[in-house]
Amino acid sequence: MTGCLHLKTAVGGPGDGTVLVNRAWVYVDAFAGLRLVDVPAAEPFGANVLGLPGAVLVSTAHPATADLVRGLGRRVVTVDVGELHKAEAGLSCMSLVFAGLA
Repeated sequence: MTGCLHLKTAVGGPGDGTVLVNRAWVYVDAFAGLRLVDVPAAEPFGANVLGLPGAVLVSTAHPATADLVRGLGRRVVTVDVGELHKAEAGLSCMSLVFAGLA
């Protein structure tokens, strides 16, 4: 990585083997075999999304990324996390996702 503090700032997984990437901040060779989708240049932090069953959470600060994810056929829910962006944080930084719990 270069240019960012956290891997999830540069790479995010909306699901189904698709990875949102900011190629300026991460070497994509490690993601061979996955579908790489570049975040809009105007939204370099846009890759920090949170893929959940049935929806992808996207920051309201990244409307072009939200449109991109919708174009991938995913349901998007936008969330205002502007205060977190001040510390280069985002949706993946403030979330714990538990799968398979009954």
